[in-house]
Amino acid sequence: MPKREDGLHRPSQQAMFAKLSHKRIHTLLRSLVAGIVWLAWLWLSATTSAQERTPLDVMVILDESGSMSTNDPSLERYAATQLITRLMGTNDTLSVLPFHTERIEGYGINSFRKTDGTYDFRDIPSIRREGGGGTNMRSAFEGALQRFSSLPITNRRRALVFLTDGMPDDSSGLVQLVRRLAEDQKVRMYFVGLGSMVNVGLLEALAKTAGTLRVYSVQRAEDLPDTFGEIFSDFSAREVAITNLRPGQTFALGPSAKNLRITMAKAGGNPTLRLQAPDGRMVSVTALPRTIGGQVTRVASLHVPSPVRGTYKIQSVDGAAQATYEPNFRVVLLSPRDGDRVGQNAELPIRARVETDDRQPIAEPAKVSVSAQNGNLNLRVDLTRSGAEFSGRIPDVGAPGRLVLKATTSRELDDGSIELGVPANAQLEVLVRPIVSITFPNTSRFQTRPGQPIAIRGVRVKTNAHGAYVVGLRLTGPNGTELRVKSLAAQTSDQPVTIEVDTKGLEPGEYEFSITPSLIQGKADFKGPTYEAQFRVLSWWDLWGWLVLAILGLLVLIVCLVLAYMAVWWVQYQRWRRRVDRKLRSIKVRVEGSDEVFRLGDVSGLVQSITLGGAGSSIDVSSGTGDGGFSKPVLRIECPRPRRPSLRFPTRLYLVRQDPDVQILNTDETPLGRVSIKEPNQIIAVSPEVPGGLLMEIEP
Repeated sequence: MPKREDGLHRPSQQAMFAKLSHKRIHTLLRSLVAGIVWLAWLWLSATTSAQERTPLDVMVILDESGSMSTNDPSLERYAATQLITRLMGTNDTLSVLPFHTERIEGYGINSFRKTDGTYDFRDIPSIRREGGGGTNMRSAFEGALQRFSSLPITNRRRALVFLTDGMPDDSSGLVQLVRRLAEDQKVRMYFVGLGSMVNVGLLEALAKTAGTLRVYSVQRAEDLPDTFGEIFSDFSAREVAITNLRPGQTFALGPSAKNLRITMAKAGGNPTLRLQAPDGRMVSVTALPRTIGGQVTRVASLHVPSPVRGTYKIQSVDGAAQATYEPNFRVVLLSPRDGDRVGQNAELPIRARVETDDRQPIAEPAKVSVSAQNGNLNLRVDLTRSGAEFSGRIPDVGAPGRLVLKATTSRELDDGSIELGVPANAQLEVLVRPIVSITFPNTSRFQTRPGQPIAIRGVRVKTNAHGAYVVGLRLTGPNGTELRVKSLAAQTSDQPVTIEVDTKGLEPGEYEFSITPSLIQGKADFKGPTYEAQFRVLSWWDLWGWLVLAILGLLVLIVCLVLAYMAVWWVQYQRWRRRVDRKLRSIKVRVEGSDEVFRLGDVSGLVQSITLGGAGSSIDVSSGTGDGGFSKPVLRIECPRPRRPSLRFPTRLYLVRQDPDVQILNTDETPLGRVSIKEPNQIIAVSPEVPGGLLMEIEP
C-alpha cells in the first residue's frame, strides 16, 4: 500500500472502489428490507382494517320533563347510559340529548367524552337543575336530525334510543322527522317507555314508521340498565350478551373471542362480582370511584380485550350483571327480515346463514335455532343445514301483534364446551288479515308457434305479510278445456314472474282463454280479477309468408331491372340506328365510265350488302363497247363532307371479294384484303374483270 507524506499508508484506488461498492450494497439491502417491511405493514393494515368491527354512532334522547322526577328520581336513565359507554369500542361515538319543554343543548359527545376516550357524567346535576316542564318530543327529534346530519354516514352504523315517560305536548310532525331519520340518515331507532302514563300507541306508530318495531315498556327505573344493554347488543350486532348472571353460571369463549366485558348496575350502589377464569384465577369486578351523586358507583365494569379461551364461571354476584364478548362468527337472518309483516296464524318459513367476520360461510359444524315470542306464542325451532344455509319453518305465528324472532348459533369447542355466536334479532308485525293480490300485464293478445307454450310475463303476486301464501290459477281454454298452468307463491317484493300456457294439440288459428286466480294456501284477503286474453297459433304462412313474399318481390325487382335495361338498350339502339341510317343515306356509289350513281336507299339492317357486276348484282355495270364489262372497272364512293369540319366521318365501307380470283386493289394497284373508307371520294380500283361480281359490305 503506498505511503503518504506523513508516513501513513494511503489506500489504493482498488481498495477505495471496493469499500464504496460494499457501502452501496449495504445501502441497497437496507432499502430493500425497509421496502419489504413497509409492504408487509400495508398488508397487515389492510387486513386489520378489513376485519375491524363497523363503528357505531349512538344517540340517547332522555326525557327530562317534570314527571321524570317521580318515575326516575335516582337518575337510573343515566346509569343505563353509562352502561352503554362501558360496552362501546374506541371508534364508537355517543351523544346524549336531554329534553323537556325544549331540548337541552351542550350535552353531546364533546361534553361527556374526554380526550382519553372515557366519559365524564359530572354535569348531570346541572342537567337536573335545567329539567322540568313539558315534553317537547319534536324539538328532541329535530336535534337528533341535526346531529346525525353532521356526522359521516359511510361505513358506520347509527342508532337512536328514545326514552320518555309521558305524552308529547304536540305530536304533529313527529312521523315525518322519524321517517327522515330512518330513511335519509339510516338510523336504527329504539323507543323506551317508562312508567304507566306512556302513550304506547304513539311509540308503536313511530317504531313502525322507523321500520324497526322496537318498543320497550319498562315499569321500574331500576330495569333501565338491563333494557339499554339489551338494546346495545341488538343494534351493535357484534357481541354475545349473557344476561342475568347468577352464581354458578358458566359460559365458554373460543380461541378467536375478544373484548370480554362484565357490566353491572345496582340501584343502591357498589355492585360486585367474582369471576373464575379458565386457568383458575379469581377476578373481582367492583365499581369505579365515586364522583357526583352516586352516578358512577352504581355501575361496575370489567373489560378484557384478549380473554383466555375456555370456560368462565360466576362465583358470586351482587347486582344486575351481564357478560358480553365478541366471537368471530355470527348468524344472519335471510328471511324474514326485521320489520316484515306476517299474517295471523300463517306458516312462516325461515332462512339463515352462519358466517365469519369477513362474511364467509363458517367451516366448522354449527347449530342454529330460532325462538319466536308474542302474546301467546313461545316456541323454539331448530333449523336444518343445507349447504351454506339453514332453513326451517314456524307452523303458526299466532295472534296479531308483535312477533319477536331471535336466531342463535353455537359450535362445540375442542374441550366439549359450547361457544355461542353473535345472534340475530327480527321483530315482525302479525296482521289481523293480510292482503294477497295478483296483477296481470296489460297485454291481452299473444301468438306462438305450434306446440310452443305462451309466456305471460309481468305477473305479480304480492302480499303485505310474510308467510306461505299460494295462489292457484285455473285456466279455461278453447271450448272450456282446462289448460295446464302452475301455482304461484305470493312475495313481499315487487318481483314479476312468468307463467306459461300449454298449447299442445291446437291447430293454427285464433283462440280465447281466461285465467281465474284464487288463494289456495294461507288465510288472507285476496284480490285478483279474472284475466281474459286471446292467442294465435301461427301457421306456416304466418311464420314463413314474409320470406316467400320477400323472394317474390326480389324476383319481380330483378325482372323489372332486366326489362328496364332492355328498354334503355332498345331506345339507345334505335337512336343509334337512326343516326347510322342518316349517314348511309348520304353515301353515293358511282362506277367510273358510267353516269349511274347508286345511292344507298332505305337501310333495312345493320349491314347493307351491294353486289357490283355479274348476275344478281345490285348495280348494273356495263361498258361502252357493249361487251358487258370493263377491262378495269373502277368503283368510286362519294360521301358528302360534314357540315362541321370538326366532325369525323364515322361510316366505314368495306369491299370484300366473292371470288378468290378477284383482287381488290388500291389506286396504286396494291392488293387489299379489307379496304377501309376513311375519306370522302376515295377511289378504290378493282382488277381484273369481275365475272362473278363483287360484294361490298357497308358496316357502321
